[in-house]
Amino acid sequence: MIKKLLQLKDKILDNAAIFNLVRTITDSRSHNIGIIKKELKAKKNEKILDIGCGLGNFSGVTGGDYTGIDANQSFIKFANRHYRNANKKFMVMDAKKLQFKDKFFDKSIFISMLHHFSDKESEKILKEIQRVTKKQLLVLDLLPTKRKFINFLYKMDRGSNIRPIEEQFELIRQYFKIEKYKKFEALMSVHSLILCRPLK
Repeated sequence: MIKKLLQLKDKILDNAAIFNLVRTITDSRSHNIGIIKKELKAKKNEKILDIGCGLGNFSGVTGGDYTGIDANQSFIKFANRHYRNANKKFMVMDAKKLQFKDKFFDKSIFISMLHHFSDKESEKILKEIQRVTKKQLLVLDLLPTKRKFINFLYKMDRGSNIRPIEEQFELIRQYFKIEKYKKFEALMSVHSLILCRPLK
């Protein structure tokens, strides 16, 4: 019964309009965008890749060249309708098989996505991000918390791999050198923000 309810929840959240409404209610996107923008320091001449871009809400972190990819066709359709312009484009793509040349992007962002993947899947994705990224990767993800209300909201999330920071570091360090870490709390979530550069 619980499994069927979880499957129904995932199916409902695959709808871009519903997902956007839920995110608007439960998320602090404007706060997160401000933090990401400040830490990423994207220049207008730098190419930015957003892996798992969802609805395209984080395309505002740069005024320069931005490419968002996501496996969900409905989300990409929404992003193209609301955010696409001369500098911003959105594509349906598997993060484990990025269709870009080596070191094509200056910087990449991986926002609230790590907890959606198993360790093995995460390793494949991080390896691909390392391959296409020249300078820097910014990872933002959920952190476990003892706060009961936030844990209840976490259970509504489609990602079931919310890891302590040590486990996040362990995955990332296989392909990147960690240069900065900070923890911050939004209204209804606790986040890690990790800045790192490719090992090769």
